[in-house]
Amino acid sequence: MATIINSANDLQDMNLDLTADYELGSNIDCTATAGWNGGLGFDPIGTYTLGVPADAFSGNFDGKGYTIKNLTINRPLEDYVGLFGYTILPGGYGDTAKDMKNVILVNASITGGRINIGGLVGFHDHARTIKDISISGAITGNGANVVVLGGLAGYCDGEVSGCSYSGTITINGTGRARQNGGLIGLYRGVLGTDICSRYISMWHFFTIVVKYSRVGLIYLSNRMKPSFTSNEVIYAVPFFTRLTRRFDY
Repeated sequence: MATIINSANDLQDMNLDLTADYELGSNIDCTATAGWNGGLGFDPIGTYTLGVPADAFSGNFDGKGYTIKNLTINRPLEDYVGLFGYTILPGGYGDTAKDMKNVILVNASITGGRINIGGLVGFHDHARTIKDISISGAITGNGANVVVLGGLAGYCDGEVSGCSYSGTITINGTGRARQNGGLIGLYRGVLGTDICSRYISMWHFFTIVVKYSRVGLIYLSNRMKPSFTSNEVIYAVPFFTRLTRRFDY
């Protein structure tokens, strides 16, 4: 039976049991998180520790269509940053698939370091399913050679469908940023049958601000659709809802 989440504190307390299943029971205002932890904000649910899979989130999460608004994460020196930092299936690829679904994240402000930064999840591993997720807000990566950052997920290895992101992605730092996308930074999973046509038609507008980087919608096996390379010091990349055709990878 799923634990019901009704407040920002309940949301944070998911870190107390990373194997449990959770559901939102109401809309949640996370404005107060801007002042949590000495200004670091919300502590992402689950994290990566080498050789310790128990530190990752391995349960189900169902937003039930409710809204989480004004979530702040301000951790510019940390990797694996998002509402969820690191998610995994405890039994690996042979395990029964678990879902992260029906989540609406509004006006999020999420800042991480240089690896695995996303609105919903920094690193989403082992064939989990992400579906019907809507995210708006600002996502920021910091450091030398920022990699694997996206509006929905930094790294994603699982099926994705019905997801959208609108807002601004900013990549700060030195060196050449790579494997960063408007929706997913680095994708190595299964695109749902409706993923491209559906999420593009759901988009409103987003901008990626980068330094010397190749950017696009999704970074997938060294290809992006659509994509282009920026040689400017800072480049803003817009995408609009008019892009509704499906891209075949």
